[in-house]
Amino acid sequence: MGLRGLLALALLYAAGGCMFFTTKDEGQQLKTNLDKLRAQVDDMNLREQELRKATAEAKAQVAKLREVLDQATNLVQRNSADLGVQVQKLQTDLAGLIGKTEEISHTLDSVSKQFGEYRAQTDVKLEGLTTKAGTATAPPAPEDKDQLFDQAYKRYQAAQFEEARRLFRTFTTRYGRDERADNAQYWVGQSYYEERKYAAAIAEFKKVLDNFPRGDATDAAMFGMALSFVELKYCTEGEAYLQDLIKRFPRSTLVDKAQKKIKEVKKMKRNKKLCMT
Repeated sequence: MGLRGLLALALLYAAGGCMFFTTKDEGQQLKTNLDKLRAQVDDMNLREQELRKATAEAKAQVAKLREVLDQATNLVQRNSADLGVQVQKLQTDLAGLIGKTEEISHTLDSVSKQFGEYRAQTDVKLEGLTTKAGTATAPPAPEDKDQLFDQAYKRYQAAQFEEARRLFRTFTTRYGRDERADNAQYWVGQSYYEERKYAAAIAEFKKVLDNFPRGDATDAAMFGMALSFVELKYCTEGEAYLQDLIKRFPRSTLVDKAQKKIKEVKKMKRNKKLCMT
């Protein structure tokens, strides 16, 4: 699944995070869904580990063959014509093995990218299902909007991120026109980022851009999106948001950080292990 599909799923599940079940059947279905998702993640982890092991073994064989080839070459240089034929065979075998190793490495990169996207989607799904379970028994949110915002932020500072999100979302639902609504939405995204749930963070940061394009949290949301994309190894997308931040908000206090991050990302893009795009 491509990045757009990933973000669409992230938005869908993040938006559905405030729902809750009311019957025993729904509760049982929730548990079943959670178990299936966790099993799928474990299976993907196992597949990735097996592929990495195969790649390591192939590379070890290449290294061993190179060593043998070097030894044979040294002997050839000592005027042994017969060994020259053996060296030629070793060179042919080595070329074939290198080709297989490169093919395995390419497959590993592809699987790793798919796994990264799948894992990000799973994080969003698990978060949505867990939130459904917790909302039914959570204490009521404060009625006063100042108390509600303050309580949500205190939860965030205490790293109680799920509860912070519940309260911030309640704030944006009740007081969508309040001057702090964009900040509340931003902290929802940032709480996901703190938990390394980067796909969900992108979805929530994007809501700041879509719903509060002129809000005072928009530049911070763009910066958060950029960092989240980079964490997911989508470096090109992350760099684009950093460039856009500098262009749209030249007076932002985040401009210096964005410029430094751009330089860092450009270096990262030289390494396929750090950047898939």
